[in-house]
Amino acid sequence: MNEIIHIGFSKCASTYLQSIIRANRNINFIYKSKRFAILKENGRSIHEFEITNQKYNDIIVFESDEHIILPSFNTTLSVRGTTIDDVKIVIDKIYRYNKHVKIIMIIRNHFELLASRYSQYIIGAGGTETFDNFIKKLNGFNDDSEIDFFQNFYYEIRRLFQEKFGNNFLLILFEDIKKNSKFELKKVQDFIGTDLELPKNSKNIFTMRKGLSKWATLFIRRLNKLFVIKKQTYNKKIDVVLPISMYFNILRSIRVLDYYLPNNNIKNNPLIVERVHNKFKDDNKKLSCCLNRKIEELGYLL
Repeated sequence: MNEIIHIGFSKCASTYLQSIIRANRNINFIYKSKRFAILKENGRSIHEFEITNQKYNDIIVFESDEHIILPSFNTTLSVRGTTIDDVKIVIDKIYRYNKHVKIIMIIRNHFELLASRYSQYIIGAGGTETFDNFIKKLNGFNDDSEIDFFQNFYYEIRRLFQEKFGNNFLLILFEDIKKNSKFELKKVQDFIGTDLELPKNSKNIFTMRKGLSKWATLFIRRLNKLFVIKKQTYNKKIDVVLPISMYFNILRSIRVLDYYLPNNNIKNNPLIVERVHNKFKDDNKKLSCCLNRKIEELGYLL
């Protein structure tokens, strides 16, 4: 069985890749089996997965779970996170399951990713923190005793995977997908060993999606303070004082209205930018060197 696992990161074109894989009949698509999870999540065990997949020996099995590379959980913010120690555990679990499996990882420059994760935090998890506080708490900037749940050291993570899986590891940049999705799709196609076609009814998700404006972010935060009883976790849905359908309809209405208004994105705090820069610059320099590319032109801080 030719098996491929797309491990994330979240907010890095996962929906785009999943839509393409789902549209190909010669691929058995699996969505989030949770078999490599460290957290106690409802899903299928590795043993159950092996038994079920015995009938797929002659075709490609492709699992996509953008949370595999976010195995940790920040209870303060109620969001998923990445620590190098937990990534090592996940790599070991995958390797013990199948050392010949192929791994696809998509990365994104840190500040764009943080902004996108923040939008997800206030819309999906019921978050109420400001953008600055979200970054501080996710990165453990407030206190030395805090755990850093944003250890997105791409070069180091790439190195750890390649130590185990060698050439069966493919790294793709989100920024490259935005620039030329067909070219990046060809890389995926060659890597998994089958032809892929874009869904005929698909649209360019990168032109359709737009980040939340400053006013929409502020409004949703206030909405969450009023209505959210318990934030969403990795195994429990959000709890609100309103009927849940009404709450989500309000959120959708805000997003629709925000889409047609002039964009006024949240500005980055220079002091926080400097801290994030200092945190990732050495790792990004190594990544730039090994890829032989000027990734600073794509927003990666060097």
